[in-house]
Amino acid sequence: MINSNSYSNFRPYSNDNLTKWQQYRLDLFEFIFNPSTYISKWCAFLITFTIMVAVTGSCLETLETLNDLLFWKILELCCSIVFIIEYILKMIAVKNHLNYIKTAGHFIDFTSIIPIFFIFAPNISNIVGFLKILKLFRITKVISSNSMRVYKDLLIETLSKSLYGLKLMFFLIVIVMIFSSTILYEIEK
Repeated sequence: MINSNSYSNFRPYSNDNLTKWQQYRLDLFEFIFNPSTYISKWCAFLITFTIMVAVTGSCLETLETLNDLLFWKILELCCSIVFIIEYILKMIAVKNHLNYIKTAGHFIDFTSIIPIFFIFAPNISNIVGFLKILKLFRITKVISSNSMRVYKDLLIETLSKSLYGLKLMFFLIVIVMIFSSTILYEIEK
């Protein structure tokens, strides 16, 4: 999804003198991109939960004993239907479709729905690896979702404040690694 700073660029209308369709689009936009009501927060949680189920299913279907179960295809179909509905609603809600298509949020949403179009194809053996990567790419939807915005902002703020300490720690680790490897080299020599 779009982060809190830039989602207003795609807001379809202002609040004055709207037709029913325009008011619907504005309400849908607020529902999806700025969940503030009880129902919109639950829908954001449902999307996040669906993402986690889809990624977990994608990981578990790679196990040899669970590989050929029909359950994985049904799970993939159900999760993809949720992602497709979310994608269509987002495309209805945003104002400038062309600019929205250029955002990372759109790219993440689009790549999360691509695998369903190939999952039931008979000859997909040559693109199975690529589809598995696309399925696992769904985890980035969690990071970009509105339900995780607070935690993401907190992580970014914490990392930006501790950047000097991280640089120092990395420098010290490199020094210790070089020192240890030199000692090991001399001992083995």
